[in-house]
Amino acid sequence: MIKLKLYRSILVAALGALVFTLSCDRDCPVCPKPPTEPISDYNFYISYFNEGQYYVYIYNTKALNIVDSISLGISLTSHLYDMKVTADGSNLLIAYSDSLYQEILAVYDLGNRDFISSKAIAGQIEISNTGAYIAIMNDSLTFFNAQNFDFLYSDHIAPLGGRFSYDDSRFYAVDSVNQIRIYDMTTRSMYDTMRYNAFLQNPELHLCQPIPDESRIYLWAYFPGWQEFVLVSYDISRDSTGLFYPLGPGVGDLELTPDGSTVIFTDPGDVAHDEFGSDNISFIGVSSDRLLWSAPAGWAITGWTRYGFHPGPLAITPDNRYVMAIGQGGYPIYALVDLQQRRFVDINIDHFMKTAFEQITCQKMSK
Repeated sequence: MIKLKLYRSILVAALGALVFTLSCDRDCPVCPKPPTEPISDYNFYISYFNEGQYYVYIYNTKALNIVDSISLGISLTSHLYDMKVTADGSNLLIAYSDSLYQEILAVYDLGNRDFISSKAIAGQIEISNTGAYIAIMNDSLTFFNAQNFDFLYSDHIAPLGGRFSYDDSRFYAVDSVNQIRIYDMTTRSMYDTMRYNAFLQNPELHLCQPIPDESRIYLWAYFPGWQEFVLVSYDISRDSTGLFYPLGPGVGDLELTPDGSTVIFTDPGDVAHDEFGSDNISFIGVSSDRLLWSAPAGWAITGWTRYGFHPGPLAITPDNRYVMAIGQGGYPIYALVDLQQRRFVDINIDHFMKTAFEQITCQKMSK
């Protein structure tokens, strides 16, 4: 009898706890809260021109929308080379030439919304991953200290593209004479130079992206014998080609994710001559050296796989959550991809062509 009463008491207590749990408000202090994913809260900065002036949209990943716009006070008689946000997200670097063809690198304070300094140089901008260095690429390659903008080193080459290594110890550049040039950032000197040769050709090199351990480098190459653009992975120590991925005509963008696991590239085609690429935003696994998946941006917009977007410049949030690509050649389109869910979460098209997007950037360091 005692055992029966004990079992009955235990059963009643268990049923009572179950009923309380099912009926209880989840916000009460007793119930355990379900696990939640960290909310991504970073800004993409998108340059555009409208009514004779350059502006910058601020797109926030928490709001999943454009939350603000900045007027740069730069007229369309100027030429905007590039725009990058500093690694900590505090300043915008804007490289342009004014109406008198003077080259300017302007520093814009995002907190105070004002220009705070400038230098007489312009070109393509590359920010290092740790925020230590800035590279400016035009008819020469110039390095600056990213904290105080002091000059560090210069080389009189004409780089077409370049990227810092994952740990910022080196800088990889491809130049106009089809060379790969590697610079040591500690000694501020040339570390090595080489040529990529494959299939009895020395292809033109337009973009490069080393992987974290620097054993391989991804190259956007044009093979003149075939008249084809190809994305290749080049094993430096073995002098061999791994991935060989045919592309459409023209040059898109090529970036490594902040965690170093994936290389993302866009395939816009040749917009000026109305020749189409795949219109995809594609993803390569660094460890496997193979294509993982593609986000068909053109199909998502128009229902046609090779028309409607021309995705070009791209940027990635430092938490590895989102990548955003904008339309190349002035197309006023942006597409946001969730890297965890592998799907588009926002696509915007300005049907009235009031704006034309040019550059996109996001900070590299986490908050």
